[in-house]
Amino acid sequence: MLRLLLARGAAVDAVEPVTGWMAFHFACCNNQPDCAEALARAGCDGGLKDSAGQTGRELAGEQGHGAVVARLRAVGADQPAPAPSGQRCP
Repeated sequence: MLRLLLARGAAVDAVEPVTGWMAFHFACCNNQPDCAEALARAGCDGGLKDSAGQTGRELAGEQGHGAVVARLRAVGADQPAPAPSGQRCP
């Protein structure tokens, strides 16, 4: 579904106004490496921070979602991730 939306011109950097999350944050936080990679390849700004000041990559790192972190590293969309803290995604 994500690839269809992207093919139809969906805005990859659209932000949910309350949390400041974009689709990339949701994909990273919910351990969806395929979606996170697709969004990164589609040109989303992986450096955008949510209202708590975190990037999607940082959320994935905190949650211990190694598959997401590794996939982003493989496509060159990596940045330093903090060690897992046990913090839960909303």
